[in-house]
Amino acid sequence: MATFIKRGKGQWQVKIRRKGWPLQTKTFETKGDAEAWAREIESEMDRGVFVSRKEAECSTFREVIERFREEYIPRYAHPNLLELYSNLVFKQSVGGGVS
Repeated sequence: MATFIKRGKGQWQVKIRRKGWPLQTKTFETKGDAEAWAREIESEMDRGVFVSRKEAECSTFREVIERFREEYIPRYAHPNLLELYSNLVFKQSVGGGVS
């Protein structure tokens, strides 16, 4: 069940507590946005397809690229090619290389 809490001027926090699911919280500028998000998350939980986005929402682009390089590149047939490609993408996106 979703709980909506007014957090000062123009902020609404949603807490979703469901047995068997991790606590989900998020803050929005409008109550309508908070209600829409809560409906979406609760619907996913009801259908059994919910996947927490917490880690993804807190990750920087640099962290995502570094994780890709560490966890996925070694699995491919041509890791050197993928390493080169990930370096190029990172340089174009951030303006710096990854050593």
